[in-house]
Amino acid sequence: MTLLTLTTGSKKNIGKNGLTGSLHFNLLLLIFLIFCSSSYAEESLTPIERAYLQNKDSIVFVSQSHYAPFEFVGEAGNRDGMCIELARWIATEFGFKALFVDTSFAKAQQMILNGQADVLTSFFYSEKRDLSFDFTQTMFNIPASIFVAADRPDIKGIEDLNGKVIAIQKGDYAEDFLKEKQINFKVLHAANFSEASDLVVEGKADAIIGDEQIVLYHLYSNNLEKTLKRVGQPLYSGENAMGVVDGNRVLINILNKGISLARDRGVLKSISDKWLGTQLVRSDSLAYKYRWFLLFAVMSILGLLIFVWLWNISLRREVRRRTRILRESEFFLDTVIEHIPNMVFVKNAEDLTFVKFNRAGEQLIGLRREELYGKNDFDLFPEEQAKAFTRYDRTVLEKGQLVDIQKEIIQTRHKGERKLHTQKIAILDDSGHARYLLGISEDITDRLAVEQNLVNALKEKETLLKEVHHRVKNNMQVISSLLDLQMQTIDDDNVIEIFNEARNRIHAMALVHENLYKSESFADISVQDYFNNLTAQLSQLLGGGRVLIRYDIQVDDVTISADEAVPFGLVVTEILTNAIKYAFPQRYNGTVTITLVSREDGRKQLCISDDGVGLPAEMNPQTTNTLGMRLIRDLIEGQLEGSWSVDGRHGVTWTVCWRGSES
Repeated sequence: MTLLTLTTGSKKNIGKNGLTGSLHFNLLLLIFLIFCSSSYAEESLTPIERAYLQNKDSIVFVSQSHYAPFEFVGEAGNRDGMCIELARWIATEFGFKALFVDTSFAKAQQMILNGQADVLTSFFYSEKRDLSFDFTQTMFNIPASIFVAADRPDIKGIEDLNGKVIAIQKGDYAEDFLKEKQINFKVLHAANFSEASDLVVEGKADAIIGDEQIVLYHLYSNNLEKTLKRVGQPLYSGENAMGVVDGNRVLINILNKGISLARDRGVLKSISDKWLGTQLVRSDSLAYKYRWFLLFAVMSILGLLIFVWLWNISLRREVRRRTRILRESEFFLDTVIEHIPNMVFVKNAEDLTFVKFNRAGEQLIGLRREELYGKNDFDLFPEEQAKAFTRYDRTVLEKGQLVDIQKEIIQTRHKGERKLHTQKIAILDDSGHARYLLGISEDITDRLAVEQNLVNALKEKETLLKEVHHRVKNNMQVISSLLDLQMQTIDDDNVIEIFNEARNRIHAMALVHENLYKSESFADISVQDYFNNLTAQLSQLLGGGRVLIRYDIQVDDVTISADEAVPFGLVVTEILTNAIKYAFPQRYNGTVTITLVSREDGRKQLCISDDGVGLPAEMNPQTTNTLGMRLIRDLIEGQLEGSWSVDGRHGVTWTVCWRGSES
C-alpha cells in the first residue's frame, strides 16, 4: 500500500532533522492507519449478488478515452487511470471477470442505456442523470473551475461569462450548471476536456469549464501550463461515482460494497496518492513547527485507540453472543416458515423482486427458490396477471395496511391454473418506510371446486323441495275436493259443518305449502302474502256474502319458519273462522285486525281482534272442549310452545306469544 508520494519540483531543500522528523511523523501515521484498518470488517456478497455475478459472463466497464488521470488510453494503447485501477481491484476482490472499453463521454452514456456496457467507471451525479441512471457512492471529489488564457484579465468569475463562448465537454454537467445560474453564453462542444482546453489555447473559445485534475493533467503533460490560468473559486465539486442503468440495484449494491471495502482498506487513498501525489512536509510548515505537539497528540490518540481496541474485544464477544442468539432465532423462524403449508414469500419493496420463498411456494409455483430470487412477477407470470399482482403490491406498500385478496389466479409450471386466497402486508423499517412486502397465499382451488359441487347439489335439493311442496299442496287440494264431493251426498247440516271445518283446515295447510313453493327461500314464508290469501279464502268459503269484513293486516319484520308454518296457519285459521262465523250476527260489515310483531325479549306476538259482539258470558276458553278450542290450545302450547290469552269484553282479542324456531 502506497501511503506517501514525495512530490518533485519543491523549490526548498529539507534539512536532515526536518526529514527525520517528517519520517517519524509518517511512521506514526502508518502505524495508526494499520491499526485502524484492522478493525474494519470485510463486506460479503449476498446469495443474490453472488448468483448475479455467476450468471454474468463478464462485467463490461466503459470509460472515457481522454479523462486523465481518472481514465484514459495510454500511449501503448492500454487503459489506465484512477477509476480503472479501482474497477480492476473490485473485480479481483469479488472474483468476477471485468472487460474494459473506451469511447467519448456522450457515447459511453449511450452504451449503458443501450445495454452494450454495464458500468460507467466515472460519472458525476445530478438529478437529471438520476432519471436514467443509478449511482454508486462517491469515489473521488473533483472540483470544476473556470480556465482562461493566461494573459486575459476580463474574466475573473462566473458572472463574467455572460456573452462569452464557453468550451465544454459534450454531455458534461457544466452546461446544465450554467443554465441553472441563468448565464447567457454560447457553448462550443468538444469530445473531451483536452480538446476543450485546446480550443481556449487556440483562441476559439473564451473559457473552459472543466474538472481541475483533468485539465491540469492535460496542460502539464503537453507543456501548456503557461498558456492557461484558473480564475475564481471552483464552481462546484463533482461527486465522481460509477453509474449503471436505472433499476439495476443488484449491480449497484456489488459496486458499493467494493468501493466501501476499498475505502476501509486504504486502497482509495493509495490510488489517489499514486496519481495526484502528496506534498512533503516543509520546515516552515505548520506541521513541522508543531511536530512535537502533533507527536504527543498522535501518541495520545494511539493510547486511546488501544483502550478502544481492548473495549472493542469485549464488545465483539458480546456481539458474537448476540449474533448466535439472533441466528438461533432466525433459524427457528426460517424453520417455522419452511413448514407452513401455505406459500410464504417476501419481496423487496423497491423493485418487487423476490428475496424469500418457502418450500410450499416452490411446490406450488413449480420453480426452485434459486430460480425465483431476484425476479419479479413479470419474469414469472403472464403480463395481465403480473400487472394485477403488482397493482395489489403497490397498494399495500403505499397504504401500509393488510390487503386481503379473496381470489386471484396464477399460472403454475406443473399444476396449471390455480386459484389462491392471498394476504399481503408491508414490513416497515424503524423510520416507518416500507422495506419488504410479506405475502401468504393459500391454494383454494380444490376447496372452491368442492364448494361449487355443493352449490350444483343445493340447487337440486331446492328443486326437489319445490316439487315436494307443490305436490303436497296438490294432494291437499285433492283431499279438499273429495270432501266437497262427499258433502254433496250428506243432508245433515251438522255433519256438513264438520266437513266444512275440516276442509278449511286443509286449505290453511295447503296455503302454507303453496307459499313455500313460491318463496325464494324454503326457510320461511311471506307472512303478509299468507294473511292476504288466507283471509280471502275464508271470507269466500264462510261469509257467503252475508257480511262484508275489512281486514287490517300489520306485519312487522318477522319471519315464520317452515317448522312453525303449519301450526301457525292452523291457529290463525281457527281464530279467523270463529270471527267470521260468530262475531257479526245481524250486521252487514265488520273489521278484523291482524298484527304480527317481534318483541324486545325475542318472542313473536300475534294479535287477532274483531269489533264484534264479543264472547258469551258463560264461555270460558280455558275449559271449553270444542274441537276448535282444543285445537287452538294444543297447537299453541304443544307445537309452538307458546302462551295465549283471550279478551272477550269489547269484541274478541286473541294474543299469542311464542319464541319460535330459528329459520
